[in-house]
Amino acid sequence: MKKFLSKSCLIPVILASFAIGVFADNNMQEIKAYMNKGLSIVFQGNVKSMYDGNNQKVYPITYNCTIYLPIKSIGQMTGLAVSYDNAAKTLYIGNKSVGARDFIETIQPYDGSGGLQTTIKDGHKTSIAGKTVDHYIKPGSRHKIYYDLGGKYNKISFKSYSEKDGAIYFYGDGELLGKYDVTANELPNKTYTVDVKGVQQFAITANYDWIYMFDTVIE
Repeated sequence: MKKFLSKSCLIPVILASFAIGVFADNNMQEIKAYMNKGLSIVFQGNVKSMYDGNNQKVYPITYNCTIYLPIKSIGQMTGLAVSYDNAAKTLYIGNKSVGARDFIETIQPYDGSGGLQTTIKDGHKTSIAGKTVDHYIKPGSRHKIYYDLGGKYNKISFKSYSEKDGAIYFYGDGELLGKYDVTANELPNKTYTVDVKGVQQFAITANYDWIYMFDTVIE
């Protein structure tokens, strides 16, 4: 008997699936889906066919008004590396390592009583040496700001500005990682780098309350 999809499935959301040679476990649920041979895939203006690892043509799957595409084929189209770690039950798309990210927008302090960290959504803009900055860190001089890095990162880079001569101190798991002197009213053109490879607990403090950290990147 010929089967038809529901007319309510007018605008499907395109997701991606990954074929893996594993047996069902408690985290897997059997479903009933449809192989959609009538659907064309157009990438960057060109019609594309999809193939598996044995060079056999594969097709999109339609399930619950959603179209699922084989992720390896998507990787081939886009040039992204795709791999699956069966032991870790993890699918990797692109570089396996953690790439560079905006530190302030990515990691929030679990104890911020030792200073101030503002994100873009906080809306606390300030002018630093003629540059408008919409997210920044003011470490503070009385206590440390603490972060949980989980040992996942390698380095943190940032620029800094101070209204008086001062210094910023960085700690990793209780040990001093580095001290950086900041000259009063010096244009913030220099980029500082802190090695945080393997660090779990990261902390920042300063010897003056009006030192700013911005353009802060973690990778």
